[in-house]
Amino acid sequence: MQSFMPWLRRLAWLLVALLMLLLLAWWGVPTLVKSQLPPRLSQMLGRPVSLGDVHFHPLQLRLQLNDLAIGAAAGTQPEPLLKVAQVLVNVDASSLRHWALVIESMTIDGLNLRLARTGDGRYDIDDILARLAAAPAPKDPSEPTRFALHNLALRDAHLRLDDQPAGVVHAVEALTITLPFLSNLPSHVEVHTEPRLAFTLHGTRFDSGSQALPFAQTRSARLTLAFQDFKLQPLLPYLPASLPVKLLGGQLSSDLSLNFSAPPQGLPTAVLQGKLALRQVALADPTGAPLLNWQDLGIELLDVQPLKRQVGLGQLRIAGARLQLNRNRQGQINLLRVATAASAPAKPAAPASGLTSAAASPTANIWRLSLAGVDLQDAQVHWHDDHLRAGATFNATQIGMKVGAATWPMLAPVTVSAQTRLTTGAGEGREIGQFKMDGQVSERQAQLALQLTGLELAALSPYMQQALQPRLSGRLQTKARLTWADQPASLSVLVEDATVQDLQLRDGLARNAAVLASMQRLQLADTRLDLNAQRVDVAQLRISQPLLHLARDAQGQLNV
Repeated sequence: MQSFMPWLRRLAWLLVALLMLLLLAWWGVPTLVKSQLPPRLSQMLGRPVSLGDVHFHPLQLRLQLNDLAIGAAAGTQPEPLLKVAQVLVNVDASSLRHWALVIESMTIDGLNLRLARTGDGRYDIDDILARLAAAPAPKDPSEPTRFALHNLALRDAHLRLDDQPAGVVHAVEALTITLPFLSNLPSHVEVHTEPRLAFTLHGTRFDSGSQALPFAQTRSARLTLAFQDFKLQPLLPYLPASLPVKLLGGQLSSDLSLNFSAPPQGLPTAVLQGKLALRQVALADPTGAPLLNWQDLGIELLDVQPLKRQVGLGQLRIAGARLQLNRNRQGQINLLRVATAASAPAKPAAPASGLTSAAASPTANIWRLSLAGVDLQDAQVHWHDDHLRAGATFNATQIGMKVGAATWPMLAPVTVSAQTRLTTGAGEGREIGQFKMDGQVSERQAQLALQLTGLELAALSPYMQQALQPRLSGRLQTKARLTWADQPASLSVLVEDATVQDLQLRDGLARNAAVLASMQRLQLADTRLDLNAQRVDVAQLRISQPLLHLARDAQGQLNV
């Protein structure tokens, strides 16, 4: 029994020493952190730093920091630059075995960061950035630092940027960033990391997630980005003033995923897929007058690979578009003024050093585009002409257009079909006719079938009066085929049928004005217009019940 007494005493002393070590760590680590961290941070940043309670649990290797704060610059906002409610770090005991930092978990709760942009390129943290830039750079290590970080989380963070020159405050609320695992230790190469980013910006919730193998032999990653109806108004002050149009507002939605892969042998690939939508967008011309707006524009990204210069898109859908066209008293059309500003000549670029090789391989840098189709619904075009003495307002309403699958470079003709109501007057106005079109178009040729139904000729009187004083009335119906070819150059229109019913020519604009001439029906059939040769071939001309009223007044002048 006495032989065991020395071992028991040694064990007791070992337990006492271990207990004292734990008590020393429980008391000493918080004291050391609280006495050293604030002054060292303050010296490095040049700002006052404060720290609340510090707790350390030696058995769990858990360190907890409460109420960390970095003050604002002297003479600025009373609120601190940075506040953190709690930082909780769990260190894994395997750090000793790997001789590297192994974090079991780290959580940052209640981070609150306040920044201000005070001028062009100036921020209220410029003094901190200057101090950090002036610090001596550390020596480059001979090999990368080994680490293993588990369960990293930033929860309920708030970021506030006061852009004083723009008069806009940007606030990021409920920011969450999680990174379950990230390591370059060999034992953790095949473990997935699944980071997530979620926050609320200007009332819109953003949420993203990803999955990655950054340290495996074949590096791969998947990143998603989803948000709904993000309002663009807070970003308008940052748009260049030189843009040919002004963005007045809109909402952006995204549901995208990016798949990246970088094998050790072969080229890296990046594939972007998902959906994008722009809603409630309004554009104005440089004078601030309305130009274009739409209710909904959506596109699906099927296979977008920038590294391969390949863009595969689904159907482009546009609903509720409104285009405002006008001609002012000086004869200037607003859309042409915008196009002229957009096509202002740019400075010629310097010739590239690889010009010879590029010329030798003209298709090497060609982007390839495929589009499943275009679906335009319920669009309108409004035309107002102030150049005329009496003014004129015409509209194309209920525009619908469908475009078939297309590729660039073009491999096959693209099918096109469209229809619209033609009206006159403010708003949707009074219907004066209908128009339809369908056919095929390619970069070398086009064939289109055109149909005009019930066009009211009297509604065109504001333009006819420029060359014809009597008022023309009647209803026009036309069926025609337009044909265009690049080689050999040709442009022709075959009018299969053009019929005017109840054609009348009246002496004045009044409804009871005297009829100068009339026809019950005027018809052209199989008439070809060769626009290149400036030639017209009329196969058939039919006139039904023509009537001409001639009168001579006391002075001997005829009424025509």
